[in-house]
Amino acid sequence: MSCIHLLYCDKSHYQNFTPPFDIPESWQWVRLGDYVINRDGERVPIASTIRSKQSNKIYDYYGAAGAIDKVDNYIFDERLLLIGEDGANLLSRTKDNAFFADGKYWVNNHAHVLDSSDKFLLEFVALYINTIPLDDYITGSAQPKLSQDNLNNIHLPIPPIEEQRRILTMIESLMSIICEIRESKQQLSQSIALTKSKILDLAMQGKLVPQDPADEPAAEMLRRVNPKAKIITD
Repeated sequence: MSCIHLLYCDKSHYQNFTPPFDIPESWQWVRLGDYVINRDGERVPIASTIRSKQSNKIYDYYGAAGAIDKVDNYIFDERLLLIGEDGANLLSRTKDNAFFADGKYWVNNHAHVLDSSDKFLLEFVALYINTIPLDDYITGSAQPKLSQDNLNNIHLPIPPIEEQRRILTMIESLMSIICEIRESKQQLSQSIALTKSKILDLAMQGKLVPQDPADEPAAEMLRRVNPKAKIITD
């Protein structure tokens, strides 16, 4: 099996690898650690007690599942891919485990920081990480953790870069349609609720169907059903 020559590729990592599914001939299985640049060594955690004393907090402070605070300085000033290192979200997937940070920001030691010689390559990595279950790479149940070694050992199928662009463009288009459908569904649900309320309101006011003078008055029906009933008159 050949390797993507973006970084040095240790072929020993591929000796016992069995592809989980077939991919086109022009694609390539690659170990994540051989495809991206890991910049975890640049992360610096800041204790909450220190952050609470900072006065000029204008930069996002990222943790395992996204920005969790603001701080008065930054350590990164570029678009990078962050992947949660620990926390319940690794298993619950309430949020994306892989997400991008852009501009000037700070990252603590609860999110892996990934870079690439071509920033675009990170887009497909994020898509794949957010698609697959990570259970096999996570240790601990009470405190789930995705270590750097386990992250590096995730194998992903890499298409040619132009195909990556087409895939991402198509996914963006389809996701946009899904969002429109979801929004329409919400609007439809609201319309249904309002219509139902209006129908019941009209029905209770005697405005839903035409009145028929030949109908037995409700007061007469009530007296027949319960002769002792108190009839309320206008």
